Amino acid sequence: SGLKTVATSTEANQWIATQRATAPRLPGYISGARVQSCCLADVQGKLVAVAVLEDGEETVTLVVAQAPDFAHEMGTRIQVEGKSLFGHELNGIRMMMANQDDRWLCVMGDRSYEDLAQLAASIEF
Repeated sequence: SGLKTVATSTEANQWIATQRATAPRLPGYISGARVQSCCLADVQGKLVAVAVLEDGEETVTLVVAQAPDFAHEMGTRIQVEGKSLFGHELNGIRMMMANQDDRWLCVMGDRSYEDLAQLAASIEF
């Protein structure tokens, strides 16, 4: 389906819905970050929503999946604002994961774990 340039998460979700009705949706609110683009991707046979976020510094990638497809905790557990997050690194890329209701989200990028944790904790569906 390719990468779609968008201005908001609402616009991204509208586009995602036209691509695949059953695709995971992006969060409605991402504190201090703007959605630049989005796409749908196949990860190990499961459909995920991907967004590139810009917050005035480095861009960060956000991946959203349905929890049953990715329902496993990995990495180091930390608590931020009452939310359990899991930080780990894969192929030199730092990731911070969180489970919210029926979704897993993962923010990744060339940022400190603390920055990624704050961003992940601020996301609300």
